[in-house]
Amino acid sequence: MYGWFDPLAFLVAASLLNATHFMYFTPNGTAVYFYQHGLYYVPATREEDSAVYMYIQQLCRFTAFKPAYITYRENYVVAAGDVYCSPDGVRWAWLRWLPLRLTAFKGNITMMQAQATAETALGVFTGQLPEGWYRTDYAVVRLPDNASLLARVFEAEAELTRLKNEAEALRAALKNATEAVKALESAKASVERRAAEAEADAQRLNSLYKQCTAERASLSQQLGEAKKRAEKAAAAYENATKVASSLAAEVESLRSQLSAAQEQIAALEAALGEESWRKWLFLALGLAVAGAVTAVAVLALKRREGV
Repeated sequence: MYGWFDPLAFLVAASLLNATHFMYFTPNGTAVYFYQHGLYYVPATREEDSAVYMYIQQLCRFTAFKPAYITYRENYVVAAGDVYCSPDGVRWAWLRWLPLRLTAFKGNITMMQAQATAETALGVFTGQLPEGWYRTDYAVVRLPDNASLLARVFEAEAELTRLKNEAEALRAALKNATEAVKALESAKASVERRAAEAEADAQRLNSLYKQCTAERASLSQQLGEAKKRAEKAAAAYENATKVASSLAAEVESLRSQLSAAQEQIAALEAALGEESWRKWLFLALGLAVAGAVTAVAVLALKRREGV
């Protein structure tokens, strides 16, 4: 929490007159001099007085004043009361606290035990706080008058801090869950894309399988037809082989007959001894043999055509 000023005090744009008094002008031009009552200033040296003046000048960039009694003069007003100063508008200090920091000031200060830490314009106090006004995040309280209220405020702040931490944890969990959902959605999209690609591949493979099956059936049919043609060719070859063997036997028989006829012709030539008969006999035998060979050839051709 922070040191604060009395809610009944009013902010005033005052100028530091000396180490103890401030001055400002009212809208009608009346000069007002005010100071912290109950505070006594006893500087030891002139140098200390100058240092105190500079310190308070830095301390009291912002001022708030709650008057206790006022003395009116002919051309000015003197007011005594409680003066609060701040260098930044956030941390305030009651000038009654000055003896805690500067030995040139004297006055009574009531200290109290408190399980708290307060940042003030005069410094940070922990455990022991000077009597005065303080601001928490949710209330402005006077200590020690509102010590019980401050305790409740601290409890409320602790509970609020716990709730904030829980809220942060829930937000973090929600963020993690959201990221997990996004990751799952991305994975789902990837799986669906791969499934579509697999389906397309399956369709292509199915089409290729059907094409291969059709080609296999066609090749099987062609193979069957080729086998039939091969069987017919084998049968024809076997038949032709048989015919050739038969013709070879017949030719051999005719050669035997021709040899026998030649022997007979030779015998007749020897018996007849005449050239003319020999010529006519050779011609007759040649015609007979040629007719036999022609008959054998025609028979062979007929057999082959029958195959």
